[in-house]
Amino acid sequence: MELDFFNEEGSGLGPTLEFYQLFSQEMLNPELNLWRKTDKYDLFPSPFQTFKSKKYTLLEIFELLGVLVGRAMLDGRIIQINISPVFWKILLNKPVSQ
Repeated sequence: MELDFFNEEGSGLGPTLEFYQLFSQEMLNPELNLWRKTDKYDLFPSPFQTFKSKKYTLLEIFELLGVLVGRAMLDGRIIQINISPVFWKILLNKPVSQ
């Protein structure tokens, strides 16, 4: 993926890396209340009723997150979102044990 920002010069790696960084920061925005932090500061999705957005549903936000995380993995980029190991197991349909 290669990005260009409106009213800015340049394209390629710099703006693309900046996009991934800005996206990661926005997904961690506490005002959205997307996540609850675990004891180790890993992230686990918050319950539906605590999500605060009038424009998008929680499912739409997590679908976007999934698409962009997948794209970042294909591009070999790192996104700074520390997802809980328990949540990863749930996503991968693996058993969660205590």
